Amino acid sequence: MPGSDLIQMEPGEAVDKLRLTLRVLGTFKNYYFEYRALSMQDTPENPWKFQNSSLFARLDSFLERCHDMMDLMSTCVQFNRLERVEIGGTKGKVLTNGVKAIHQDFTTAVEKFQQVWGAGAHSGSAQLPLLSDVWGSQKDALVCCSHAAESSECADRRLHATLTRCAPVVRPCLLYR
Repeated sequence: MPGSDLIQMEPGEAVDKLRLTLRVLGTFKNYYFEYRALSMQDTPENPWKFQNSSLFARLDSFLERCHDMMDLMSTCVQFNRLERVEIGGTKGKVLTNGVKAIHQDFTTAVEKFQQVWGAGAHSGSAQLPLLSDVWGSQKDALVCCSHAAESSECADRRLHATLTRCAPVVRPCLLYR
């Protein structure tokens, strides 16, 4: 599946696909190391002479990209829950509007990331592209990823500040459960 398709699908579905991919590839690497160790025990005079770093360099790079996408998609799943949040109490409407604004800002940042990813990804590619392939250089890739991370962290801080303002209202309700 092309990386541009993965970024465009529902975050929950993308997380499931990425989880499966990471599990399969992790199992593959575990089998390799298991059989390498068995080979060393069974034939110590003829050990495997593969360098792990050169053997798995591209796979490790792909796994790193999968983990980055997993982080992004997991964050999207969490922030998508904000769409349905309703806060009650005397400040409820103001706080609910604040949460909805945070959700909208985060959604806008993700849409911008999706547009950049989709425009820079190689069409028809069977893999997630290297970040430097998408943005032209490793420096551009790091800048774009840092902007995405900053957007997520900013939304996280804003959400924390909003929920902290409603904590005195919520805390007494939690005591009577």
